[in-house]
Amino acid sequence: MKKFVSLFILMCVAGAVNATIYYVKPNEESTAWESKDAGLVYTNIQTAYAAAGAGDEVWIAAGTYTIRNEELDGSKVYLTMKSGTSLYGGFAGTENALEDRDKVKGGQAWDFVNQTILSIDAAATVSNITNQKVQFTTETIIDGITFEKSKGSAVTVRKGGTVQNCIFRENVSTWGGGGVQMYMGGNVRYCYFFNNSSSASCKNGGAGLYLSTTSYDYLCYVDHCVFDSNRGLKWGSIGGVLRANAGGVITNCVFYNNIAGSATDGYGKGSAIIANYPSNTFVNCLVYNNTGYPIYTDRGAMFINMTICNNLTGDANSYSVFFDADGGGTLANSVVWNNKTTTDSKSYIYTKAGSTVSYFDCIATNRGVGDIKTAAENPDWSFYPVYEISDNNTGDEQGVNYAKFINPTTFIGAVSITDPEAADALAEIRNADWKMEGTSFLINKGNSFYDALVEFDCDLSGKKRAMTEEDPIDLGVYEIDLITDGIIPVQTAIEGKEIYANSGILYINSTYCDVKIFDITGKCVKSFQTGGSPESIILGKGSYIIKALKDGHSITKTIIL
Repeated sequence: MKKFVSLFILMCVAGAVNATIYYVKPNEESTAWESKDAGLVYTNIQTAYAAAGAGDEVWIAAGTYTIRNEELDGSKVYLTMKSGTSLYGGFAGTENALEDRDKVKGGQAWDFVNQTILSIDAAATVSNITNQKVQFTTETIIDGITFEKSKGSAVTVRKGGTVQNCIFRENVSTWGGGGVQMYMGGNVRYCYFFNNSSSASCKNGGAGLYLSTTSYDYLCYVDHCVFDSNRGLKWGSIGGVLRANAGGVITNCVFYNNIAGSATDGYGKGSAIIANYPSNTFVNCLVYNNTGYPIYTDRGAMFINMTICNNLTGDANSYSVFFDADGGGTLANSVVWNNKTTTDSKSYIYTKAGSTVSYFDCIATNRGVGDIKTAAENPDWSFYPVYEISDNNTGDEQGVNYAKFINPTTFIGAVSITDPEAADALAEIRNADWKMEGTSFLINKGNSFYDALVEFDCDLSGKKRAMTEEDPIDLGVYEIDLITDGIIPVQTAIEGKEIYANSGILYINSTYCDVKIFDITGKCVKSFQTGGSPESIILGKGSYIIKALKDGHSITKTIIL
């Protein structure tokens, strides 16, 4: 057995050593890759990729590679991806390692000094630039390339495929996903989606990205992507800049200046996000200054640690900032602030009646529970804290809760990217800072239970979030470290050893405090208010979640008796 294992390792090492890099330059006159073996240097991406096999890589030097209609195959695809054969751009043509590629100083992961652009010729018909037709057993990477002007999904990806550090711009969705279409798995991370749109005939939507799966074994992962100035359709589930049909895990993404519909035709659903099934989970997503319903969910989805602010939701008849059509969803540890309609009235969170209840837990909104409108009968969110925060970002009025964002935008909705007079407003959107000051009401108001549930413990900037009941997380996409950030902390109203168990007895060591006790299934089994002295409760053996609320501050504790 030892000999067999050793032989296997040697074979793997040999395979890695024998991997070949193929090089592409824009034309014969280019001086890129002069130091490389001439037999490995091409001026045509298709030819270079056809020569590469599993484990090989194709490195494409800077330049614009225009794809003509006659270069597309019978399925209107320029490049069909192969398992384990990766594609990289962003080279000057002198590099010897991927990490030698120059990045723009202070830029994002996709900002390469030397841009590799794959662009579909204007005369081309419906098209894909790259297409992954099947699931791969060996990871295949597309990295450092700008994809533009595709009439269809510029890139399609499935399980085993990873798209990273790429730009998608001016692509048009014809059947779902102008920039990227994900189906049955795959990874899209650290990518920038700009000025993509949906055609009038698009059946699936997702001007920037569309994803769907039929199995939990093939989840689609989208992480650290920015969606800027894309345009979706108006009606139904086919609009949206990102449409998660099913099986999506979307984390650390930013959505701004996107539009669903138009001022002429009316604004529609999902200017930022459409989610269609409970198999979708969104964590740490920042959604601001979009026009049209910012988030539309149908049949349920989970949204955790969201910041949803300054969106223009549409006219007075489409007033929802978070619209749950049916089936129940969860919005927790989030901020929903200063979203308005075209008539300057406040927008609501709306949920229809369904077989499953919608949950709103640890939410900060302009009007508290008054911001939640529902068609469900006898809704009761009293045991899920929904906080009221001021319409003003900052202030010093006693008894008023202020969000105190560091540098929020000063206006509502998206602006035109072609109007010179809107340049300052667009710059304000892109330079906004939605972190909070140290005295923000939003600090320590979250429920750490959800972080454990989704196995995700960092904020949008990568900072570690608090993960204990004694140190609750902050609401929204950012976590403020009151020590390392040099900020004076706000004193919490519930301090010390407030909730604990001993010898089979539950102790609530806090006065004048609203308490809810849930069993492991989430059913509320007891609720009460403590008086001027601590309380002790005898419960049966089992696991319980205890929620205590005092003076606007909450704490959650898991107890085993």
